[in-house]
Amino acid sequence: MFIMFRLSILVAFFAIAQTVSNVTKEEDSKGYELLFTSLTKEVEDVKLRFELPGGIPKWIKGTLVRNGPGKFEMGNKRVNHAFDGFGKLSSWKFAGDGKSVTFSTKLQQTGYYRDSVKLNTIAPYTLFGDTVPPENALTRVKRMMKGMDNNVVNVKALTKQLSSDTNYLILNDMWNLYTININNLTLVKHLAPLVGEDEKTLLDMMMDANKMAVPSLSSAHPLFEGTQDNLITYYIKLNPVGQSTFNVIRLGNDIQPRLLTSWKIGTSQIPYMHSFGLTEKYVLFFEGTCYFELFHFAFSGTFEMKEAFQCHHDNPMYIKVVELATGKVTELKTHDINAKGLFLHSINSYEVNSTTIVADATQLPNFDQMTGLTLDNMLNVDKRNAIVANGQIVRYYLNLKTGQVDVQPKLSTSPLNKALDHLDFPTINEDFRMKNYCYFWGTAYKSDGVHYGNWTIGKKSVCNSKNDLIWHKPNHYPMEPWFIATPNSKQEDDGVIVTSILDGEKGLNYLAVLNATNLKMINYAYTPIHLPMDFHGSFFENV
Repeated sequence: MFIMFRLSILVAFFAIAQTVSNVTKEEDSKGYELLFTSLTKEVEDVKLRFELPGGIPKWIKGTLVRNGPGKFEMGNKRVNHAFDGFGKLSSWKFAGDGKSVTFSTKLQQTGYYRDSVKLNTIAPYTLFGDTVPPENALTRVKRMMKGMDNNVVNVKALTKQLSSDTNYLILNDMWNLYTININNLTLVKHLAPLVGEDEKTLLDMMMDANKMAVPSLSSAHPLFEGTQDNLITYYIKLNPVGQSTFNVIRLGNDIQPRLLTSWKIGTSQIPYMHSFGLTEKYVLFFEGTCYFELFHFAFSGTFEMKEAFQCHHDNPMYIKVVELATGKVTELKTHDINAKGLFLHSINSYEVNSTTIVADATQLPNFDQMTGLTLDNMLNVDKRNAIVANGQIVRYYLNLKTGQVDVQPKLSTSPLNKALDHLDFPTINEDFRMKNYCYFWGTAYKSDGVHYGNWTIGKKSVCNSKNDLIWHKPNHYPMEPWFIATPNSKQEDDGVIVTSILDGEKGLNYLAVLNATNLKMINYAYTPIHLPMDFHGSFFENV
């Protein structure tokens, strides 16, 4: 009887352990699958209602636009990587009365989407990953020849002077641009403007980028040039049989690129940079140890973009410092272990004095987190929990006089370090752009160090980690935050954070407005639908 009693106790404990394990998984990721579930429904200017009394600050007036995938299948086929989902734009318009917000969301009518609808399958355009079911060799070759046409990453205005004539771009990491109508989220023009094209050619070019089997690499994160009313960005014209060309350009509201400087890349290893740094006098390109290799793309047999991403950590990082006034290029180099990997999201950069520059960024040691963003992984709790959250926040000190490069991780203290040490999708107070600053806000996945579905909004101080904060609610999944400053305030963190959050328990998204200083919820308003995961966006004031 004693043996039977012990056996029953063991069985009971085993059952409890199994229940706790299952509950932990379910509670951590309830509704998570909606982040990767298609939403074909489109709505326009639906009025939202805030849930808490008191509304929101009346000075919040403008439009928040978010960009990301909205649909993952067509006919009997689906894409496997989130980057390949058909693009969808969402917007929240703030009337400025402290209570009125309207919501819209629409699929991007790109060539990739329209052709897929026409064919009732995933049309043959270059993809980041594979399809389910997989395709035959002939279809893969067709994809390679067609080019990439899916701008799901970011939204930017081409001028600071926002008006009815402003051009707004949706972007990815290819030099393949669409302008949009910000009021109704429809696409207007499709462009791939190159330096030296005349205005007539540019304005008449509605479809060109998709005809290029060899794309031009670029950044989805252009930045405004100080007090000038133009963006700084770049595109790399790839040459599969010779030297590729790195073009640093200014891009204004006329969408005509003006060359600042250029240089040849004497290797088939093209440095991959998702973003870059910018100060008042310099633009900074961090050529890390991870690359886009056209050879791997062309001869992998899959013709998937992810096959071109390779890392070689024995190589040094090269940093190109371009003087904005002259185009002069100064090259620095470092073998620092903290510079190994890829420069992902620039946080802020500024000049300390005439010879020293500080540049902060989020970095990844390799491409694993990017290539791992597949539906197969994200919809399987064990697979996604196995993904290592190993990003870091890094500060670069560049000495233009000596060529010295110092690299320092910006670490938080326990227990917030589990979330904040790999905080990403950074936003800052734009009044402190290119200035000595302290704060940025972002999101972190796997913020408990265990469950990938544990998502957090973080406030990170690069001046004093004791001021770090997080906002977290189980089964709620916040997207990239955006900081809106309180008018006329001199305090850097005085303002609000606006973001979209998926409530996994209700199966709906809500617009969240948080106090940026303490990350306490000011108010929130549910949308009538859920939204799949998005990547980046912008708030356009008074629009």
